[in-house]
Parts: sequence; structure tokens; C-alpha cells
Amino acid sequence: MKRNIRNIGIFAHVDSGKTTLTERILFEAGEIYSPGSVNEGTTESDRLKEEIERGISITASSIQVRYKLKGKKYFLNLIDTPGHLDFYAQVQNSLLAVDIAVLLLDITTGIRSQTEMLLEEITQQKIPLIVFINKIDKAEDLKVFLEELKVNINRKLHPVFSIRDEYKNQIEYILQKKEIEEEIELPFIEWNDKLIDSFFKKPSKKVILDGLNQGFQSCHLTPLFAGSALHGSSVKELLDFICLQEFHRRHSEEEGVKGVLFKRHLHPDLGKVYFIKSYEPVRTGDSLYSLDKKFKIESMYELTPNEILKLDIVDDYSIFAATISEHSSLDTGSLYAKEQNVHISPVVPNNEYVLTLEPNTSEGKEILRSGLEKLVWEDFGLSFREKTDTGQFELRGAGELHLDVAISRLKEFISEIFTFGNLKVARYEKFKNMAITVIFEHSAFNQKLKSG
Repeated sequence: MKRNIRNIGIFAHVDSGKTTLTERILFEAGEIYSPGSVNEGTTESDRLKEEIERGISITASSIQVRYKLKGKKYFLNLIDTPGHLDFYAQVQNSLLAVDIAVLLLDITTGIRSQTEMLLEEITQQKIPLIVFINKIDKAEDLKVFLEELKVNINRKLHPVFSIRDEYKNQIEYILQKKEIEEEIELPFIEWNDKLIDSFFKKPSKKVILDGLNQGFQSCHLTPLFAGSALHGSSVKELLDFICLQEFHRRHSEEEGVKGVLFKRHLHPDLGKVYFIKSYEPVRTGDSLYSLDKKFKIESMYELTPNEILKLDIVDDYSIFAATISEHSSLDTGSLYAKEQNVHISPVVPNNEYVLTLEPNTSEGKEILRSGLEKLVWEDFGLSFREKTDTGQFELRGAGELHLDVAISRLKEFISEIFTFGNLKVARYEKFKNMAITVIFEHSAFNQKLKSG
């Protein structure tokens, strides 16, 4: 029997509560016994050593969740994305796979620069969007914040709740109520003349909800939720609304395109795996093409917080992990097809910062190269090249934090062999006809970095 699949991406500016929301969803669905903590390094989606130590998401994580609503089982693929701008390539690739985007806004900090960037990207790709105002337990001005959003965000935002006590930010969700609160709910149908005519001929809650669901799926309106991811308020209401949205989207309508490879991951048990969103059913052993490069699906897996399930076939619009042949030659962000010669182009990362690395010994050159290959295979936003005249390597990334994290992760692969001397980072800014050079002092063991 075909499964009820929902592919959800969680996006926000750094420290807005994305990972905390992911934990609460896992808890609400019964996948974990208690929510993990970002501060304590116990979350399901942030498991890298660098993520735990820094308290930020570095890679996009994909977790499958089973959720029941009114006796019906749903399979939710959650993609928790990084919030820092240096890891934006992870966000861009994740957008290729999601059907629904959930954008968190921290009420205590308001709309920030990356929030606007995310809104623009989501709008451009025509992805249905839900806005979740987070941390309302830490503020007293939800009503004022709502008015600011309507002025500052160029989208038709529609709360799906009423404010019962504006001084305590007490809200009540209206979607399950039989009576119609016209001031709040009539905007759900204002985008469609047929729905307006239908409602005024025979007012009903069904027409209102049809308007909300159809308007959301067609990107004519944006439902607005509010709550606290930390305390779990409004998380169930958010999940219930998502489960009722019966649709999927394709990143490309080009004939022949069958899905997208959106993430590479070094799994501790499975080794090198790709995360794939399929537009059609896929079987183990299928041969596919990406940029005219043939690859074969060797094995497929469903990854939940508690288990690894091996699959023989996946439904259309599934997200799954796979080991494949010829994996070293495929880029994330690549669409794939079942036939050769389908024109498909991958996302190209913006990695304008350059860090120069040099092995301490001539014998260590190949080991350093091997470590860099492993590093850039997993992180799509990194790349490297060898400087043949000096024997050095140039590692490129999206920013200083990105490269700092990259060096820390490289140490995990080869720290017992290498130390690093003075390194240079060159940042090339597109809007200037010049290059700005920043000098870094770096120790492979105590991670001291300072700009000069």
C-alpha cells in the first residue's frame, strides 16, 4: 500500500530554534522518549563533534518520522538545515527535496538578514511555506509582532489562531472549531473568486478550509503558527496541518527527470551514502544517470532515530539513503534521470574563501590529499586543488567559520600525522574589483585563529 509521505524542510536564521523544533517533532511522534538539548549536545539531528561543541548545525540532516493522525499513519521526512550563512549551500540543496518549508522566526530577535534571504529563495522556488513564530513564551508582544510581519514580509501571512490574551500571548487554534471566526478565516478564501462565491451562497467551514489548503499549496497564502519549540506548544497543531496537505512537488518539470541527489553523508555504519528524493518508485539495482554519468543503486535505507531499515523498493516522492556505484563522481544538487542525455544542472556552491594547507613532511602529502577528498566529498560547499609548483593545497569554502570547521573536521581524519603552520585565507568579493586577504594563525591542536 502506498505510504502517506510528507517532505518537510525546517529553515531559519541561526539560533531561532530549528533543531529544537525537530527534537519536539520527534518527541511528539513518539520516536524519542524525551527531547534532546542543543546546549547539552544530545539532539538527534546534530551529531557531529563540531555541531555538539559549537551548538550549531553544520550539515543538513534528514530523519524519517512516523506520525499518526486520526488513525492514519504518515511518514514525515524532516530536513533540519544549518542557520549560519557559511553553510548556505546545504540549505540550497535541501530546498530541492522539500515539498513544504517551515520557516522559524524568533520573536525575541525579529526578522533578520538571513530570514529575508530564505524567504526570497523559498518564494523564487515556489515552495509552499509555513511561518512558525517561535519563543512566544519569552515575549509579551505577539500582536505587535504580527503587525510588523505584515508590513515587513512581502507575503500574504494568515494566522490560523486567535489571540485570547494578548498580554500573556495565549492563543487558540481555530481550524478544528466548528464555528467560523470571519475576521481571521475569511482571508483564507479571498485569493479565489470561486471560493468567495461558494461561501457567500452557502457559508461553511469546509469552504474556508479548502481555501486555506488550496491557497497554501498554490503559494497564494502563508499559514502562520506561533508557539514554543522548547516547550512543545503548537507543535502538534503544526504537524496535524502538514499531514492534511496531500500534494508533492518536483524541482524540475523537465521530461525524463526522475529525482534529485541532495546530500552526501559519511554514515558511521553504512559508509558513503547519498540522500535522494525520488519522483518515481525506485528499486535496488536500478541504473540511473546524472549529468550523463551512469550509476547503480546498490542498496537503499530508511533512517529513523532508532533504526536503519533496508529497503528493496521506495514509493514515488520518497526520501531515502542509498549506497551507489561510481559515487565519487556525482555532485549533490544534481537531478537524475533513467536515460542518458537529459540536460540537468547541479547547484554551484559559492566558495570564495581560500585556505592554504601544507603537509609537514613529503610523506604526508598523499595522506593530506586523502583527508581532503573525504572532507569535500561530504561537504558540497568545500572544494580543493593542489598547487603543483609548491606542493600545497588550497581549500575553498564559503566563509571563515566554514573553513575553521573544515580544519577541525580534517584533524579528526589525520590529526595524529599533521600539524599546521601559518595559513592564509583570501576572500574574493564579487561586488569589488579587488581581493581582501586575511591572515590566520592556526594550531592543529588548540584551534587558535585570529584575524590580522
